[in-house]
Amino acid sequence: MSSAVQEPWTVRLSRAPCRLHQFGAGTPRILALHGFSGSGADFEGLAQVKDLSLCCPDLPGHGLSPVLPMASSQWLGGMELCVEHLAELVAAEFVARPLLLGYSMGGRLALSAALRYPDLFSSLVLIGASPGLQDDSERNERRVLDEQRASSMEQDGLDAFMAAWEQLPLLRSQRRMEPELWARFSARRRTADVSGLAWSLRAMGTGSMPPLWEQLPQLQLPVLLIAGAEDQRYLKLAEQMSRRLPSARCEFIQGCGHSPHLERPESVASLLEQLLACL
Repeated sequence: MSSAVQEPWTVRLSRAPCRLHQFGAGTPRILALHGFSGSGADFEGLAQVKDLSLCCPDLPGHGLSPVLPMASSQWLGGMELCVEHLAELVAAEFVARPLLLGYSMGGRLALSAALRYPDLFSSLVLIGASPGLQDDSERNERRVLDEQRASSMEQDGLDAFMAAWEQLPLLRSQRRMEPELWARFSARRRTADVSGLAWSLRAMGTGSMPPLWEQLPQLQLPVLLIAGAEDQRYLKLAEQMSRRLPSARCEFIQGCGHSPHLERPESVASLLEQLLACL
């Protein structure tokens, strides 16, 4: 087991700087992308329970990574900008192709990046992730909800927003984290930049993300789909995705909800260890 932690550092990329966290000893083999309102530091629990080496960026608008300047062309939206930003990060920081892991919002970004640049990655792991909303009206409704949440955060402040956010049924099970990890995780949320999180909701939210369902059969990478056994919505999504992906399997973690890597890090770390041994 390794708990080696490097001091976070910032890499300068063409669109904006990116803050990086590294856990575990040796050259990182895993590039891990956190969820909305999180940070690269959220993955520390995985390295505490297994000898894994991870490089974990603060995604744009989160932690100490600023938002990305939006492109003037209308076709390049927020998610596409983040994909290009991520590809540049991989070229700058990785010698060999990493295993790409993404959770929730980070999972949507990871899937988008793997579809756009499959040769950059050795495999893909998605935790509680979705390929987006296929129905136009449902996607528009979600875009309105994302805007309402962003405006509420800007008007009422971060503390009020986070108090409500942590009580969402989807996220309540995160309190099963180890107490020390939960304390740091929750505290980081409350030091976030309101403008950065609001940008993320508008630019990278499910409502603004192009749906990827029709592209799934094109992805030849090995894909591991992880969901909490109590997270019925994302469990079903994982099953639906696995039927469209050429090389995918599902793992459902007992005793946890939407955030298995936070709630049951030992189970997720074991799956990652097994996958790395096969690469």
